[in-house]
Amino acid sequence: MDEINELSKEILDHALKELSLEFSYLVYPLGLLDFCVGDIDGLAYTNGKIACLNTKEIVMATAEKGIKEVGVTVLHLLLHCIFLHPFKQVENRFIYDLAVDISVGYVLDGLGYSHGERRDKEVRKSTYKAIIDLFGNINDRFCIDYCKGLKKENVEQLYSAFKVCNHDNWLGRKDGGEANSPNSDVNISFGDMQEGVDDESLNDVWGAVAKTLIPRIGKLNPNLKRMISVTVGEVGNYKSFLKSFLRRRERIKPSDEEFDYIYYYLGLKNYGNVPLIENLEYSDRREFSDIAVAVDTSGSTDGEPIKKLLQEVFSLVKSMETESKKYRLRIIQCDLKIQREDLITSADDFAKTLKNYKLEGGGGTDFCPVFEYLTSLKKKGEKIEGLIYFTDGVGVYPREVPPFKTCFAILGDNEGVNVPHFAYRINIEE
Repeated sequence: MDEINELSKEILDHALKELSLEFSYLVYPLGLLDFCVGDIDGLAYTNGKIACLNTKEIVMATAEKGIKEVGVTVLHLLLHCIFLHPFKQVENRFIYDLAVDISVGYVLDGLGYSHGERRDKEVRKSTYKAIIDLFGNINDRFCIDYCKGLKKENVEQLYSAFKVCNHDNWLGRKDGGEANSPNSDVNISFGDMQEGVDDESLNDVWGAVAKTLIPRIGKLNPNLKRMISVTVGEVGNYKSFLKSFLRRRERIKPSDEEFDYIYYYLGLKNYGNVPLIENLEYSDRREFSDIAVAVDTSGSTDGEPIKKLLQEVFSLVKSMETESKKYRLRIIQCDLKIQREDLITSADDFAKTLKNYKLEGGGGTDFCPVFEYLTSLKKKGEKIEGLIYFTDGVGVYPREVPPFKTCFAILGDNEGVNVPHFAYRINIEE
């Protein structure tokens, strides 16, 4: 038994080193977990502090399928922590456990770190397709909504295809009781972890780690980067976001002032088709995207904070203005329908608009009218490339991907808000 235990430790250590070499951006989060081996129920578990793998199981897995199989388990445990899965109190474990395993499985299968037999992989592949067909992409909320629509026997069937680790050590599961029926709702909230684990600090620690991963991942793993962004958002970063789609574009045009027609004509006359001096070109002309700022006026957003945010957005746009290109800023107010639009083309326009600016409306919240309006403008030739939507995040979201970049700037502390897969989410403290 001691030999098996030592062998399992060596295998785990080797797997961690290989993962650190392959995924350099995961070195720090891997180091946060205290990895160990032991005689435990199931293949593995984590509670955000400890990550324990079954001694016999990892030796057998390595013998049958190689060291990469252990890497799958390690990454599975790590992604649960990065996505903050162990720290959420849920009413329906049965649905939630499957849904978050689908989220993690989607990332791992995309990385080539698949587990199980061929049949399991086919089941997972068809499940991913079904969710994407329904919602456009995959994240925790979409997976939960998908699983809630399944019959109990279908949910149980998917468990074997996606299950890798034991979730009994997660928040609120000290009793180790049975999971709920798949027919009840999943309501997520943060609460007190079982004795011995401070879930609040762990949630904060892993949330901070997840945020630092977003720029480090870059283009290496778009799915992982997107899912982390959906999980934790990017707090107070709307200025950087605005800059990213106010990027400048060069447009080459001839310089008529510097063009000498005499020498040009002389070359053509004496040497046939060979002009002495070519048309000079330069690229100092700049163009900006038109920016739309939508304001949710359902009553969930207050007037004064919105004025301050609009001033900051306007200041940023103005600071990027050049002599050859002016800005355009659309400010749209909307609740269940568009209530008002102000088109800003100058500093005077903005000053006049803000002076008597009042939020109009106050009904429910439907984000779709703004998207439909801007899409129609885009089809008519308007240069609408970016939308920032200031809201508390509670409302009806569009399902179709718009032809412009979108950011939902969430005002206040709204952890339960899930924006569409095509949009950025930024949290703004009021």
